[in-house]
Amino acid sequence: GFGASAPAIEKTKAKAAPKPTAPKGCRSVMVTGRDGSTWQVLIGKTAEDNDRLSLQYGKPDEVWMHAASVPGSHAVVRAVEEWQESLPPPRDVVQKAAAMCAFYSKAKTQRSVEVHVSTCAQVSKSKSSPAGQVLLKRPWTSVKVAPQSPETVSKT
Repeated sequence: GFGASAPAIEKTKAKAAPKPTAPKGCRSVMVTGRDGSTWQVLIGKTAEDNDRLSLQYGKPDEVWMHAASVPGSHAVVRAVEEWQESLPPPRDVVQKAAAMCAFYSKAKTQRSVEVHVSTCAQVSKSKSSPAGQVLLKRPWTSVKVAPQSPETVSKT
């Protein structure tokens, strides 16, 4: 009746979304765009890891990148939130991912590095090519960036 105390209602805190994990052999760096969106940049560690990242783990419409004309890591930019999956990453996120891609290449000491940018769907491999060497179908673009470590990128 009236005047009886109501049972206590426990308030539950909303859990933060779990941090996405990286596939085996990949570095995972979280990057926030100027628009507030969060993206996971996956970066291959070895030639074999690059093959797996580019050809197995990467989804066809995800942004793929690699430093032009030099050995180095492949990178894939992945949406963290479900609502972002059909959207391309903002330009500033692509620039940050490209800077890390350049950092993990043989061009890391250069002031400016050209990085090819495409989607995983445009990446293929011939049976005779060595690990890490892929074929990139057109269309693709390129960006010029200064190599930056993940620690440096996360501060920008």
